[in-house]
Amino acid sequence: MYYYATKDRIWLENIGWPLLRDIAKFWSSRVTKTNNITYSIEKVMPVDEWCDNDQTKCGDIGVNNAIQTNAVAIVSLELAKQVGDMFGFKVDPEWEIIAKKIKINFNYTTQTHIQWDNGIRNIYIQYLSNEKNIIFLFLASLTPSVIHYVCPEGR
Repeated sequence: MYYYATKDRIWLENIGWPLLRDIAKFWSSRVTKTNNITYSIEKVMPVDEWCDNDQTKCGDIGVNNAIQTNAVAIVSLELAKQVGDMFGFKVDPEWEIIAKKIKINFNYTTQTHIQWDNGIRNIYIQYLSNEKNIIFLFLASLTPSVIHYVCPEGR
């Protein structure tokens, strides 16, 4: 966000890039390849602070593929690749592959996102047009993709 506000390429190269690189390394270390098609991020506590076993089946060890977590991971990996490429830094080719294949649960019938694997509540997020795909729009900036989206009702 600082770079988009200031266009300070020196800051982006010397401070922003190391931060983005390390965030991308973190997300790369947290994914699990699931069926040779998608990647999952497992056992995370979702942003739903009211998550409990009875209502949401969240469990004590967290959930798999929490939508906000996965969306932030996708955007973080994409942004790290873009900035690395901008300055000619070595970028792990897996970042792009992982970002394109992280699982995002979507219910095509109701046109809503499912909070996490086996989640019972859906989230409506309106898609916004944004050429830069920056984090403050994270999930809203992702256009529906056959690669990312997994529809539990069998579509």
